[in-house]
Amino acid sequence: TPSGDCLNFYDIFIKGANPESSPAFIQTPGIEFMFTQAFATSYFRHVTGGCTPEGSQLIKPDFSNTNAVQAYQSTMPFSLQYYCRGMVDEEFSCETINHPEPLIPWKSLNSDSASYWLSWPNMTPQSDQQYWAAYSGHISSDQVTDVLAQRFIEGLFCSINPTGSLTTTEILSETRQASYLFHPMIPRITESILNEMCAEANVNEQGVVVVLNEGPLQDIYKGLSPAIPQPCVTGDEPHCDKGATSTGTYPFCNHAAVLLECDIPNNVYKFWTWAKVLELGKEIIVANETTEIGGSMCSFMVGKPSGGKQAPLDPTPCDPGVCQLYCDIDDSQKPDTTVSESIGVGEGTGIGSTIAATPFEPDSDVDTDETNKEDDATITGEPSATDGATSASVSCFGYMCLLQGACFWIGVLVTFFF
Repeated sequence: TPSGDCLNFYDIFIKGANPESSPAFIQTPGIEFMFTQAFATSYFRHVTGGCTPEGSQLIKPDFSNTNAVQAYQSTMPFSLQYYCRGMVDEEFSCETINHPEPLIPWKSLNSDSASYWLSWPNMTPQSDQQYWAAYSGHISSDQVTDVLAQRFIEGLFCSINPTGSLTTTEILSETRQASYLFHPMIPRITESILNEMCAEANVNEQGVVVVLNEGPLQDIYKGLSPAIPQPCVTGDEPHCDKGATSTGTYPFCNHAAVLLECDIPNNVYKFWTWAKVLELGKEIIVANETTEIGGSMCSFMVGKPSGGKQAPLDPTPCDPGVCQLYCDIDDSQKPDTTVSESIGVGEGTGIGSTIAATPFEPDSDVDTDETNKEDDATITGEPSATDGATSASVSCFGYMCLLQGACFWIGVLVTFFF
């Protein structure tokens, strides 16, 4: 006899309004979901040294903490790589392809560094929120207490300004002139890049995972014709979820699926998700070839045999003796560093300040009580932790995918690799 929790789950999310179609959708929320949750918890421990916060571990029977759990099952490319590497041996590589060029606002930032930082390395929901709160001007950098957010900001600024010759204001001046956010979940995959990834798909012992906006796939799943993604100007455009953005950003990527196979001549691209194979045409999923922005895809993660060869991204570090905003942080770009507590920050280092990068002085006194110096370099009107659909805290699972106990790509890669 099913337990009360199982009956509740079945009545709400499986039987639903169309019982005849429900059996095809039933997945195995037990093993698959535990597998997914294990990796989410493992990733959090890997980057913080601690456990996933209470209330964000498993979904409760009444689904009251769904959003909290969603936040820890990230589709950020860095965590997908971590998941992949946890499942394959050293003869396989797990590589991210995220096409950073359309989003780079800083002339001094090279593509390899941009690709690394757009993988959102070592970030958690808390660090992500603090980063965007500082970026959008809701808080100064003195108020960024999450050490992973501090490391991210410090490392990104080092790659932009390795010699320390630029002031923070000069860096942010370029940021304000950009047409789009420097954000991993902005769709930007062109047809040519998609077709390159198609050559990697449907190959024995390989897996191609794509991070994309789930909206068009949801439409197909429901038997509807998918709408072509449009910039979220009013928030009423398809898949914008009432979230308008000041820059007219396209609907953010919020889901991971397997790119199963491609029939390029017939414009059929097949994705495996929610225990089904769903098909989309390129007009729905690819960006404009001129602007290289738009569509519904953001990045790929390719797992394949490599003979032990890996291609890790290597961001530009600060020159010796140079630091940017958080000079007390050690090994700010070391990928395997774990932390469990915040690191104090010095005075006058708000993202809105005009200071230039300064030499690293680990023994200097730090006064954290002095008011942060601010000027008009603060950025406004972009995602923050409280901006609804424009928030950078993007969940990995779609509504149906997560709540119905669906596992994303991990279970599928097990099929590919084992």
